[in-house]
Amino acid sequence: MDSKAPSQQDGRVLQFRPRAQPPMRDPHWSPVDDLHKYAQPGDDDYRHRMMMNLIAVLVAVVLVGCGIWLMNAIVQMRKAQDCVLSGRRNCMTISAPVDSR
Repeated sequence: MDSKAPSQQDGRVLQFRPRAQPPMRDPHWSPVDDLHKYAQPGDDDYRHRMMMNLIAVLVAVVLVGCGIWLMNAIVQMRKAQDCVLSGRRNCMTISAPVDSR
């Protein structure tokens, strides 16, 4: 245990000074340059913008469709290769025309 007398204090009090007020900024000042130079005069060409959006969506759909087709082709090739490498025969299905006489 500590043998110090209870009247003796170990700490000391620090006096904090309040901070100085920061300088007032201009409320109209901005670190970003003026964006008015990018604004186009006149009305927005809505029809052209919608056509470009439609073309972008069509390109995205074609890319997704090609990806799905490629994935299915790879899966079919992998299944056929696994069948052949396991030593089985008749791995590829042969479709014969049906004679309906």
